[in-house]
Amino acid sequence: MKKFKVAIVFALCVSLMIVMAACGGNAAPPAAEAPAAEAPAAPAAPETDGDILKMEMNGHQFEFDTSIPANEREYVVVYTNVASQFGALIKAGTDQAAIDFGINAYILGGTDWVPEELIEITENLITKGVDCLGINALYAEAVTPYINQAMAAGIPVITQNGDAEESDRLGYVGANYIDHGYGYGVDVMKEVVKTYPNGGKAMVTGTGIANQIGQDRLRGVERAVAEFSAEYPDCVIELVLQDCPTDDSQMYSTCENLFFTHQNEMVAWFDLGNTGIVIGQVLERNNHGNANSDTPVYNGSADIYEDRLIQIIEGWGTSVWSQNPFDMGYQPVRMFYEFFDGSYDPAILKEIVDTQLYGVTAVDAQDFLDRLRAGEPIG
Repeated sequence: MKKFKVAIVFALCVSLMIVMAACGGNAAPPAAEAPAAEAPAAPAAPETDGDILKMEMNGHQFEFDTSIPANEREYVVVYTNVASQFGALIKAGTDQAAIDFGINAYILGGTDWVPEELIEITENLITKGVDCLGINALYAEAVTPYINQAMAAGIPVITQNGDAEESDRLGYVGANYIDHGYGYGVDVMKEVVKTYPNGGKAMVTGTGIANQIGQDRLRGVERAVAEFSAEYPDCVIELVLQDCPTDDSQMYSTCENLFFTHQNEMVAWFDLGNTGIVIGQVLERNNHGNANSDTPVYNGSADIYEDRLIQIIEGWGTSVWSQNPFDMGYQPVRMFYEFFDGSYDPAILKEIVDTQLYGVTAVDAQDFLDRLRAGEPIG
């Protein structure tokens, strides 16, 4: 009897297996385990050969003689236009770092807003074999090969004021320029939608609006305009872009001609770099566009200068957004000094240092003017 029961159970099991196989004929086989992803190769650990420390940073091999004290090294900051007001504040930061750390730190640069002089200076410093470089990458594409050349020569590079993210640079000291453009774009559009509900033309000027900082500010302005246009669809803004010469008289002439061409339709004016004060001058000298008039031309700009703050106080300007240029000279030197002062920690040189963000309107322009006149390094 037991044998009969076992046979029945066995037969049922076989039948069940056949049915399951038939029903599951199209089922996918169990997934094979995916091979474990290979972890990225870690940078080679620093090696020492006597006083020589060997390490890799961003794909380049460096050798540092640790017997050289940090205060005997040469720290150089390179800026596009060191003769400008902004350049003078960066120089002040570099000079202060030299004093604070008791080191040989100095700034070199061109006298115009073009990259050629900066590139020539950088090449000479690479040939000289300085210990480190803080390079302004206002024209990122043009400067990137020389940043990489310095790194390949064993000279660590930090960018300042303007960044070159596609280069082999280590760290960056500067601001977010998209936020600049967006900041004064919002300040201006808040006023435009109230006074000109149907919109109008907005001039966009700068010296070198194709450079990285100009393009970032333009993206910020465009974002602000797009947001307000979405909220106020009847307020249609047409942006009119005009690149300007770097020569002061030619810059003014170009901006004034733009004003004469579009003044009857102009509701706003945006500066992408270096034309902020000129905008206010053009409006004031032609007695058109004051904030308290029937035909205001609301305008926003970069760089906090005394003349620009006065324009805002008097109604010839609406807003200005900028950063702390003193730190752009000071912080790269500080980072290099801390690196060479015994630590040789690569993380120090890979910092991204935000040099703050200032936005000024008529509400606080006098306060900023007082701070500027008291010597605070904002610009």
